[in-house]
Amino acid sequence: MYDKVLTVLLTTSLFFFPILALSFQNEPDGFGGIAWGTNVSTLSGMVYDSQYTWTAGTTSFYRRKGDTLRFGEAQLLFLKYGFFEGKFSDVMIETRGRKNWVALKRVCFEKYAQGFKKNYYIESYRWSGKITSMVLEYKESEDLSTLLMKSEVIYEQIKSKLRQKAGEQ
Repeated sequence: MYDKVLTVLLTTSLFFFPILALSFQNEPDGFGGIAWGTNVSTLSGMVYDSQYTWTAGTTSFYRRKGDTLRFGEAQLLFLKYGFFEGKFSDVMIETRGRKNWVALKRVCFEKYAQGFKKNYYIESYRWSGKITSMVLEYKESEDLSTLLMKSEVIYEQIKSKLRQKAGEQ
């Protein structure tokens, strides 16, 4: 259930990042030693998990054998790598519990500085760069944290495809 929800969140909320978000320090060019755009066929240890097909194409999600389910001090429920049409495009991380939320937020702030927070009352932060954009959120009602990262270059290609498809109709 959460996999489907996160997939939808990834393909919608990340797609519409606010322009007001600030650039961030140490902007990554990928995650876990994998650069954005790397073809999944060139990587070892990737295990297929799920996929999401949408108007622009298909994003397939993988888990990597041997990954430690930790990010900083946060214990992760899962870490998934998304590949749009075979190219590394997204990362999805999920944690449960307030303690893990605090640890996940701390490591993100330490690595990338504090993200843009649109609403004082909602635990949601955004980073927007030329290479990578990120969303970090905590839903207290579900005691669930998510960190979503995406390649800006690949998402520009996706938006271009969507514009082309819209023009064809």
